Amino acid sequence: MTKSVYICGDSFYSSDTESTIVPWHEQFERTSLAQVCASNLLISQQVEQAIDKQADYIIVGFTSSLRSELEFEGKIVPFSWLSLDDTTPFDSATIDNLKQMFNNIDLATEVKRNQLIIEATLQRLADSGIPFLFDQGGFEHKSYEGVGQYFAKFDQYRSKVCLWDHADVRQHRPYFHITNQTIHTQIADYYTKMVGL
Repeated sequence: MTKSVYICGDSFYSSDTESTIVPWHEQFERTSLAQVCASNLLISQQVEQAIDKQADYIIVGFTSSLRSELEFEGKIVPFSWLSLDDTTPFDSATIDNLKQMFNNIDLATEVKRNQLIIEATLQRLADSGIPFLFDQGGFEHKSYEGVGQYFAKFDQYRSKVCLWDHADVRQHRPYFHITNQTIHTQIADYYTKMVGL
């Protein structure tokens, strides 16, 4: 019987149809709910969907605290506060307004907000009884001079792989930021073994 594996996360968990690389998560049967530039709030909503669909296994990767979302042209659009440029669908007036807002954002408050969102999501996963693995991902990652690991209460569910540790490009494409096919295959092998596929 095939397990229903759900993938939740940001661009590291998303596909890029223009890339020749076969990303790790496309090397086994799964349903991906991941979205490029997803905030931790949107990732928590992906997890809720996976739980509601009664997944057999959930793999979730969290992201930087400097992500948010905005209703734009009738849909919710995720974005990074650090990439307010032509990689977003926003018009120039919206980008200018967001840049002005960013000047007033308190990073410590954003980190705390995201920590609480992630903790609540991990608790919801644990309470669901569905097996899962999580990756702290870009949340307080060393590439952003982050201050270490959080969520020790959930260490038994922590993946041994942090995809953000393998990023070799920060370009908008490829979405998953890892351009080495061997690394993608190693990550796929790890998750295939952990999930029991």
